[in-house]
Amino acid sequence: MGITNFFKKKKDEDAEVTEEKKSPKGQPTNISDAMANVDTSQLSMKEKIGLKMFQKMSPKKQEEMLRQAMNPQEIAKHKEKIIQQVDEMVKNGQIDKGQAAAVKSKMGLR
Repeated sequence: MGITNFFKKKKDEDAEVTEEKKSPKGQPTNISDAMANVDTSQLSMKEKIGLKMFQKMSPKKQEEMLRQAMNPQEIAKHKEKIIQQVDEMVKNGQIDKGQAAAVKSKMGLR
């Protein structure tokens, strides 16, 4: 970035995910599109560093890590902790109750 365009505002066109890149449910189809939409304003410094490390990984390594994290045995092992974090997110207003119910049902935490 040069000095001449330092004060110019970035266009929102780059941040928007186009309709053809979305899945039928309206969600991004690949990890990099989903990561571009992450709001980092409420993340701690550790979480921001972890997110940056995850973004720098190769797509194959990212997918492998997500498969390992979303393993049903791992979810069952940390069930109480996950439920507590989702409930805390609802309490803090980060997500609403409908989204929390969807997350819990998708992860099999009912």
